[in-house]
Amino acid sequence: MTDIELLGLYKTDEQRAVRLTAEIYHAYVLKIVSGRLADASTEDIEETVSDVFIRFWQDADKIDLSRGSIKAYISVLAQSIAANKYRSLRRDRSLPLDGETASSEELHSRLTERQALIEALKALGDTDRRIVIMRYYYSMSHSEIAKALGMKEPAVRKRLERALKKLRTETEGSL
Repeated sequence: MTDIELLGLYKTDEQRAVRLTAEIYHAYVLKIVSGRLADASTEDIEETVSDVFIRFWQDADKIDLSRGSIKAYISVLAQSIAANKYRSLRRDRSLPLDGETASSEELHSRLTERQALIEALKALGDTDRRIVIMRYYYSMSHSEIAKALGMKEPAVRKRLERALKKLRTETEGSL
């Protein structure tokens, strides 16, 4: 699939586009992030990789392929987000000491749980998924989400409640 086709897919089938982007570039992003955050916890590395793909999803309609490829864009994005995470971790002094990294079994378990959550999020409708991400990833209030999406606050609260119930059902036994 070409870069033009992949970006076009974000306009027609966003869920498939996100899935394909992650399939194509996950190992590449993980390598960049792991290199920059070598002393960070597995959770921090996974979170940073997810941040890269969320940011790419948000910026997909703004990407100008005349300035470079998707791979180049993702590379710069991964380096930037990893550098910001590194500074944040250093500031918080939360980098683990040598020998405190997660075992491969623990890493596999976390990756499996994260994948189950991602799949459950994909099963939500676009608006519900955005509400969940805005609430729990960006820590936005119900009123901020309502304003951003042009909805009423009670509607946001109800949709969030239903979305969380669906996520619990979808991930039952996986997490």
